[in-house]
Amino acid sequence: MTIAQQLKIKDFPFIIKDKNGNEIYHENSDGFWCKKEFDTNGKKIYHEYSTRYWWKSERDANGHDYGQYD
Repeated sequence: MTIAQQLKIKDFPFIIKDKNGNEIYHENSDGFWCKKEFDTNGKKIYHEYSTRYWWKSERDANGHDYGQYD
């Protein structure tokens, strides 16, 4: 069950933002959703879709970004 279904939301798209205004959850009326996470600098570090695809950004010891996904 999705967040909108649990809350019985009828107005779409259903969007949740964090305190910095970053969209952290988005859901459409057909049940498709995506989740995002951001670091303290506002950079997206995680993204996941209801289709089971996800992406995660990490930094190596030198501070270079690289992503992992499935």
